[in-house]
Amino acid sequence: MKHKGQDRTLALAGLTPTVDKVFCLTRMDTVFSLFATLDGALDELCNPPT
Repeated sequence: MKHKGQDRTLALAGLTPTVDKVFCLTRMDTVFSLFATLDGALDELCNPPT
């Protein structure tokens, strides 16, 4: 995250339920954008809400 630059986004998609739970328990879901599917991630990142 430190090396990606301010204008770049890192999103994670398709996490297994166990990994998703760990991200939520450790509050890393506030650091990373998590999506259930790749299509959901691409839709959100390519067409952000206005």
